[in-house]
Amino acid sequence: MVGTTTKRVICASISTTELDIPYDIIRLDDDQLLKFMNYALPIEPDYDLKMMANARRDLISCRLSKTYAALKMYFGESSSHHHSWKGSFAYPFLILRNDQPDFRYVLIISHYRSGLTFAYYRISGELPAGEAQTQYIAPSQDFPRDEMSKILYYLLNWLTGYFSEREQSFRENFCKKSDSDLILFGYKDGQFFDRQYEDQALFAKEFRKIIQPL
Repeated sequence: MVGTTTKRVICASISTTELDIPYDIIRLDDDQLLKFMNYALPIEPDYDLKMMANARRDLISCRLSKTYAALKMYFGESSSHHHSWKGSFAYPFLILRNDQPDFRYVLIISHYRSGLTFAYYRISGELPAGEAQTQYIAPSQDFPRDEMSKILYYLLNWLTGYFSEREQSFRENFCKKSDSDLILFGYKDGQFFDRQYEDQALFAKEFRKIIQPL
């Protein structure tokens, strides 16, 4: 269901109606994200989940180019809160449960180095505004690791299906990069591309070549 649009950000939502516990996944714009992050407690990263989600060939997440295209088509422009040297886009989401009014988590899916990274945060009403929490916390009973995994895979599967129905009509040229890992990805001349280079000079040359006619 598509909601309001702010600065070309589409505040759309997806409901996980097929899961045992239904969640609402809602796109946040940058202003909303900053307000929530004042009360955010970062949850310990799940590196196994990250590795598996990036490696699965049946999911769109194995291709940065198609992942970005799908996210932009449905949720609008990327957040500006991503690593400018190691990444190129980020999409933050609010996770809610209708049966638990105090249940509030943020999920940020972002490009980092050679793939996607996934960060979860618990939103606490007790953390004073402006006092950012940097130390990781363990998952809590109301949102264990397996539920986080279910939500992430639900969203990735949904994006995979959404984009597969629209890929043939996609026509927007773009090029994104990771300077730290010499990676270029995007869409040009009717083709998606994902490339990694070993030489800095060749990487810079190819980037200039790609973006010139865009």
